[in-house]
Amino acid sequence: MDSLYAWGMLEWARQGKHPYGGDTAEIYIQHLLPNWPLEPKPPWTKASKILRAVIERFCQTYNVSAEVNGKTIGNWMDNYELLHKCDVRIYNGIDGPKI
Repeated sequence: MDSLYAWGMLEWARQGKHPYGGDTAEIYIQHLLPNWPLEPKPPWTKASKILRAVIERFCQTYNVSAEVNGKTIGNWMDNYELLHKCDVRIYNGIDGPKI
C-alpha cells in the first residue's frame, strides 16, 4: 500500500491547495493498492480500510476532521467498497465533523 500518496493528497487539502478542489483531495484507489489487479479478489473493501486508517492518523496528527464522499469517516468504511476514486474533504480546527 502506498499510504504516502494519500497522506500527500490530504496535506494539500489541509492547506487548501489541492488542485482538484482546494480543501478536497481526490484519492485514486489504485494508488493505495499497488499489487492490484494481482490480488485474488477485488480489493475495494481493503482500500477503504487503508484509507480510513490513513485519514484517522492524519486527523489526529494535525487536529483536523474529514469527510469521505460527503460522509464523516467511521465504521461504515470497514465494509465500504471504494471503486475508482473518492473525495476527501479536510476541515481545519472545529469547522468540520468530528471523528
